[in-house]
Amino acid sequence: QIESFQPLDSLPNLTEIILFRNHIKEVPDILHLQKLLKLHLYENKIVKMGKTPVSLQELYLGNNYLEYVPDIFLSSNLQGFTIYSNKLTYCPDLSGLTSLQYLSLGTNYLQKAPVNLEKMYSLKVLTLDNNSLTSLP
Repeated sequence: QIESFQPLDSLPNLTEIILFRNHIKEVPDILHLQKLLKLHLYENKIVKMGKTPVSLQELYLGNNYLEYVPDIFLSSNLQGFTIYSNKLTYCPDLSGLTSLQYLSLGTNYLQKAPVNLEKMYSLKVLTLDNNSLTSLP
C-alpha cells in the first residue's frame, strides 16, 4: 500500500492517475502535469491536497479525511468532482467551476449547501445526501 504521493516529475505526459485504496495522507502540488485529465484518489487517508493542473477534468477524493475544499486546486475545466465521505463542514463557492456537471458532497458534515449553486449552469448531478443540511439555497 502506497503511503506517499510523489510529484511524478519524470512523467509529464500522464493523462490519468489512479491511486485509490492506499494510505496516502498528503498530495503535493502537481501543476507540472499539464496533460492530466483524471485524478482518482478515493479511499486513502488524505488530509492535505496540493494544487492540481488547470487541465484536470475529473477529481475523485471520496472516502478521505479532508476537512475543507481547498479552492486553490479548483479548475474551471473540472467536469466531475467527487468529495463524498470526508469531514467537510463547509463548502466554498464553487460557481467558478463553469464546466462542472457532477458534484458529489454526500456523507460529510455540511450544514449548508454550497453558495451560488444557482449559478452552476452546467451542473447536471448534485449529491448532498447524509449531511446535516436544513435547507437548500
